[in-house]
Amino acid sequence: MILQNSSPKNLHCRIAGEGEPLFLLHGLFGSSMNWRSISQVLEPQFQVFSPDARNHGQSPHFSSMSYEEMADDLLALIQAQGLREVNLVGHSMGGKIAMVFALKYPELVKKLAILDIAPVAYPLAFEDVIESLQALPLKTLKSRRDVDLKLGESIKLPSLRNFLLSNLKNDPQGFSWRINLPVIQESIQAIRGFPELKSKALFTGEVLFYRGENSDYVLDSYQAEIQSFFPGAELKTLPQAGHWMHVENRSGFLQGIQEFLLSDS
Repeated sequence: MILQNSSPKNLHCRIAGEGEPLFLLHGLFGSSMNWRSISQVLEPQFQVFSPDARNHGQSPHFSSMSYEEMADDLLALIQAQGLREVNLVGHSMGGKIAMVFALKYPELVKKLAILDIAPVAYPLAFEDVIESLQALPLKTLKSRRDVDLKLGESIKLPSLRNFLLSNLKNDPQGFSWRINLPVIQESIQAIRGFPELKSKALFTGEVLFYRGENSDYVLDSYQAEIQSFFPGAELKTLPQAGHWMHVENRSGFLQGIQEFLLSDS
């Protein structure tokens, strides 16, 4: 059974499957659609919730998007569904949302899997992507191919362009973006960082930090910071994968994440 929740007060969320609740949280510029093929494998074992973060996908647009706010959006969705304990899997920005949620509301989290991100501030990233998207004269472009060609002048990698173009929508007024680019641009420093919570929070439950072998997002030197928030965290490396580990080595990722989520330890 697949349900869609698009209440103006809540995140848009795809819900499918039966079993323990499992939330899949996408990264920056992503949406619930990024998880569709992964969700289909997990649905026989879990009730899978794939929400769109604020200012992404079909979720409402807001004037800000701090990690505390996005964690509270997730709390509202969990409460609206009447859930008492959930499993969280978050990639990149979604991983930071999941971390902040677990630190703020540890009693609601059973297992936590963080994909290729750490609770640290990262250097400048994505500013050039945002500027390229903002600069596109969408109203003058007639086809998706035209948009792709124009975007290709500044973003050379086809796979990145295809990912970004998944946010493109077309209506009678012409092309526009589903993502709230102005607010993302204003919030990018907070998104690159990690919030200083009011007290030194801890999550002592089961945590997997799962990184791609070819990615530099989770360095060995980050382990002390990880342990300061998540003292029981396990660090595992997925071979033949970079930052987009669940896409680049899908079968290996699924094996590893299922072992973690279904284990009794």
